[in-house]
Amino acid sequence: MFCITASFRTSLSAEVEELVTGYGQYKQLDSVHVDHGTVTAQKVNERLMRLVIEVPLGQRRVNLVVDGYTQIRLLDLRSYRRLKTTGSQIRLTLPADGIGWYLLFRPPPDLLLRDFKPKSLLNVSGRLPEAAKYPVVDVHAHLARQRGRSEQRLRVMDSTNVAIVIDSPMAVARQTTVDSHERFEARAPDRFLTFATIDFTHRNEPDFARTAIRQLRVDAEQMGVVGIGETHDKGSGLFGVAGKPERRPPVHIDDPRVMPIWKVAADMQLPVLIHVGDPAEYYASIDAHNAGFLRATGAPWFYVGDLSVDSADAMRVRLHKILSEVPKLKVIAAHMESLSHDLPTLAEHLREYPNLYVEIGNRFPRLALTPRVARRFFVEFQDRILFGMDGLQPSEQYRARFRILETDDDSFQLPGGETDIERLYGLHLPDVVLKKVYYVNAARLIPKVKSRLLERHPDLDFPQ
Repeated sequence: MFCITASFRTSLSAEVEELVTGYGQYKQLDSVHVDHGTVTAQKVNERLMRLVIEVPLGQRRVNLVVDGYTQIRLLDLRSYRRLKTTGSQIRLTLPADGIGWYLLFRPPPDLLLRDFKPKSLLNVSGRLPEAAKYPVVDVHAHLARQRGRSEQRLRVMDSTNVAIVIDSPMAVARQTTVDSHERFEARAPDRFLTFATIDFTHRNEPDFARTAIRQLRVDAEQMGVVGIGETHDKGSGLFGVAGKPERRPPVHIDDPRVMPIWKVAADMQLPVLIHVGDPAEYYASIDAHNAGFLRATGAPWFYVGDLSVDSADAMRVRLHKILSEVPKLKVIAAHMESLSHDLPTLAEHLREYPNLYVEIGNRFPRLALTPRVARRFFVEFQDRILFGMDGLQPSEQYRARFRILETDDDSFQLPGGETDIERLYGLHLPDVVLKKVYYVNAARLIPKVKSRLLERHPDLDFPQ
């Protein structure tokens, strides 16, 4: 609060009184000083006070000091010039008559960036779709990672028009293909499908590839797996965790010990979901220039900017080596190849590698920041983009993603979104593009998807 003392000025200049309205109410303050002359103040409210500075003629340059201020912002009430500086003092040049009249603004309150949760002042219309416009195939889910039951997931799917979910169990998290299949696909084979998981725990053993291939064939024969589930390599190798010391050098996705698996998968016509790298903010310095500061600091387990691991670009080179050397292998790059922030580069990759596909996998918010660019991208590559969510998503998260893809809504936020700062915009994709992203492209890659869809939706359209 402004502290105003009881010492009033006793010598009032007629010239000042004529210039400054209510000058008789101005008082000296303990906290406001000038290096010569006098300064008096009038409190307006907790945020503002007016100042009058008087100096002898010919001594127009004066230092104003306000104790406790971290910045000074002034409006010159005679010339309407705006003056500002950091710190508690500012150098002023008064008018020729030696009288300065200013409006002083209290510095804004300290606010941690993580506590900044603005509410939009825009009055915009919009809607949250109750269900997707067309049946959806979610190719990126981790049902077995949670304790959820198939009945619970079916309720979510029925309420949002999600026709099929393909689960990606992960051996790295002690999940098995059998566990996923028994808990979900075996109970509702028309709604759930299963990707096989590769156990990379034994990646350094001489017979690793042979054992993994043998198990993959068993999974295909006994459970009818439709692909290989999410395989992570974020720079620290398969099964690797950034920051965790390893006894042996990392084994990456293009390692000679791993490549035989991809060749067999191609022969078996099993697509593979591969996650390389992470978003750009997890590699950029954690400072004021990192636009993803809140994400990078809110999820420190993903941040690798100060660790000795392969960069996202280096990991994409490894992925592209697989695409080149195993051209029959269909690769679904999880999370849009971690390039949702750089669609021009992703477009180059899709043009260069015809066996590369991408799924959206929780990168919807980044696409919704540049809706026109993203819409053009979706239209151009409408045959190569699949729908995915990642994790075990509730119905409201599905609906929020449908809003991004289907509507032309302006300036909205996601429930529980990545940040409360970014405002998102609908892509309003054409119907033919929506159909391809929602279900057609998955049906092309995975024949079992199409047959299951037609069992429930015999009249479903499959545009070319």
